Amino acid sequence: RSASVRPAMSSIARALPWRRAQHGLLAALVLVAAARVPRQLWSATHPQSRYAFYRLEAARWIAAHVPAGEAVGSWNAGTLGYFAGHPVIELGGVVNDRTYFTEVVQGRRGTVFLDESRLEWFADHACRGESPTAFFASIGATRSAHQLATVTRFLSETDRRGCPGVGIWKRVVR
Repeated sequence: RSASVRPAMSSIARALPWRRAQHGLLAALVLVAAARVPRQLWSATHPQSRYAFYRLEAARWIAAHVPAGEAVGSWNAGTLGYFAGHPVIELGGVVNDRTYFTEVVQGRRGTVFLDESRLEWFADHACRGESPTAFFASIGATRSAHQLATVTRFLSETDRRGCPGVGIWKRVVR
């Protein structure tokens, strides 16, 4: 062998462990991606395994049953706001103005806000038997949570806890 071939073969030999590591990493990534395929296929054929399915069902129910012009309050308002055909007030303070966040959420004045806004309809995540008490407590409106009547629920039938699911409540001032 000529002298010029030896250095080239020597650099190829040094690169081989790096090539093997690259191939091993690529194989691991392919295996991880392939392992997710059955779950994704199952989710695609079983949309009831996702909250989005139930939020969409709740939005359709709201569009058909809540009187025109009445707003709905929710801590997870995105899908409802898009599909319900009604104003949806995001009660968690994530997309509201700073005043709402500081006065209602941080100041825990949710009861005052709900009384002043005359908000009567609420929709949010709920499993079988759950009420939105924790959501209301997060803005200092526990009393308002006790004024709710469950109107309807959209729940998973395959999970014994009924999760995922969405509930719709109407505020009934007693």
